[in-house]
Amino acid sequence: MYNVVLDTNILHEEGLNSAGMGVVNRLVNNGIVNLHIPELVIKEFSTKKTDGITESLSKASSILKSMDRDIRATEKTLSHEVEGIKINIDELSTDIKSRVDGVMQKWINENKVNILPLKDEYTTPVFENYFVGGGVFRSKKERGDLPDAFINLSITELHSSLGRLVIIIKDGVFKKSLLRNEDFVILDSLQDLFELPDIKSSIENLDVTSFVSSQAYSQAMQRLLQAKPGYFESIYVEPLEGRELIADWICHVDAEVDDFSQIENITISRVHKISDQHFAAKISFQMDAGISYVTDYGEVLKIERDKERTAECWSMNGEGMCDVTENARLEFYGDLNIFFEVSIESLEQGEIDSYFERDAIRMTIDINDAGVIKLL
Repeated sequence: MYNVVLDTNILHEEGLNSAGMGVVNRLVNNGIVNLHIPELVIKEFSTKKTDGITESLSKASSILKSMDRDIRATEKTLSHEVEGIKINIDELSTDIKSRVDGVMQKWINENKVNILPLKDEYTTPVFENYFVGGGVFRSKKERGDLPDAFINLSITELHSSLGRLVIIIKDGVFKKSLLRNEDFVILDSLQDLFELPDIKSSIENLDVTSFVSSQAYSQAMQRLLQAKPGYFESIYVEPLEGRELIADWICHVDAEVDDFSQIENITISRVHKISDQHFAAKISFQMDAGISYVTDYGEVLKIERDKERTAECWSMNGEGMCDVTENARLEFYGDLNIFFEVSIESLEQGEIDSYFERDAIRMTIDINDAGVIKLL
C-alpha cells in the first residue's frame, strides 16, 4: 500500500478527468494507493478554476456588450438572441463556485481522498519560520511561500502517523525541503508514480502495450484520420514551447484543430490499464495548424519582412496591439484513451484497420500541451 500525497501543481497539471487520474482511481479502488491531499491544496485548486472560468465568462460578456451598437443597427431578432446569451452567461457566472465545488467533492468521494485539515496550531510554527526564512521559505517574509509552509506541516503530521510517504510535487524550493526526510519518496509526476514496481505490474499489460505502441497501430490510426478528419473532437491549446520562434514579444498564443487528416509522426507510449477494456496512453503527433496570437505593430512589421511566413494582422487597436493569425508546424502532447470492444487476448496487428472500421477499437484524445516547431 502506497500513501500518496498530491501537491497543487499536480492537480493543475492533470485536472480531475485526465487519463492519469483514471489510473489513480483504479489504484485506489484496488487498494494499492491511499490518496492524501492537504485541505489548502483543494482550496487553491478550486479557487483557481473558479476564478479562471469566471474571468473567461466575464470577457465573453464584455465582448457581447461591445457588439450591441452594431447589432442594434442590423435587426432586432439578432439583438434579442445576443441578449439571451448575455443573460445565460450572467446566470452561469453566479453558479460557477458551487458547481466547481460540487465536482471537486464528487472526485474526492470517488477517489476516497483523505483531506489533511488546515489546523490552527500550524500558525505559530509557520510564522516563526516566516520571519527568519526557515523551513520551506526561500527568504525572510516571503509571503508567496505561506501556503507551502502550511501544507508542509500537514504532510509532516501525516508522516508522524503513517510513516513512509510518496509525495508528487514540482515546486523546486518546497521539494528541496521535503527531500531532507529519507522517509519521503519525492516524484515529479503521476507517470513517475506509475513506474514504481508494484504499481507498474498492476496497470501494465505487455501485449496491449506492444500492440498500441507499434508502428502498425500508428499507421492505421493515420489512415483512419485521413478517412475521418473529424474523428476526434476539436482541440484548443496554448503552445508553451517554441513561442520565441514567433516573435520577440507575444501573448495569448493559441492553436485550434478540428481536422486531423494531416496528422504525422504519431508516437504512443506509457500505456496503462484503467479497466479490462479501457487503456490510457501518452500520445504525441505533429501537424500543420493555424495559430493566433497578439503582438505589437513593430513585431508585425518585422514578421512581414520574412517572405516565407504567412502571418496576417487582421485587427489592431489604438495602442498598436495586433491580432495575428499564421500557419505553423506544431507538435501536440496529451492523453489517448483506447476502448476495446474486442478481446485483448486476440489482438492482431494485421486487423487494426478492420478494428477501427467496425468500432471494435475506439479512441478519444485530450491534448494538454503543444510546441511550435516552425512557422509556415
